[in-house]
Amino acid sequence: MPSVKDASQSMILWQSDGILLISGNVSVYNSTSSTEAITIQIVGAATNVFTVFPGNTISYAGKDLESVRIINIQSNPSLYLEGKYCCQFTCCL
Repeated sequence: MPSVKDASQSMILWQSDGILLISGNVSVYNSTSSTEAITIQIVGAATNVFTVFPGNTISYAGKDLESVRIINIQSNPSLYLEGKYCCQFTCCL
C-alpha cells in the first residue's frame, strides 16, 4: 500500500474547454538544470505518455486534444524541474 511519502502530483500545462475540436502540435523541453526526467501525458484521440530526460525535448502532433500535463511529480524537496513548452493549435469549427 503506497504511503503519503510516495504520493505524486500532476500539473496541467493546457486543457481544452471541451467545446471545440482541437488539433495541433505540442513540444516539451526538460532543462539540463532539472534533477530528474519528467513524464508528460497528452490526452486526445489517444492517450500518450512520454518520458523527457533532462536536456531533451519531445514533440507530438495529434487531433481531438483534451489536455497536456506533467504527471507523477514526486513530493521530494530535493527535486528540481525546469523547462519550457509550446502548443500550436487549430480549432475545428
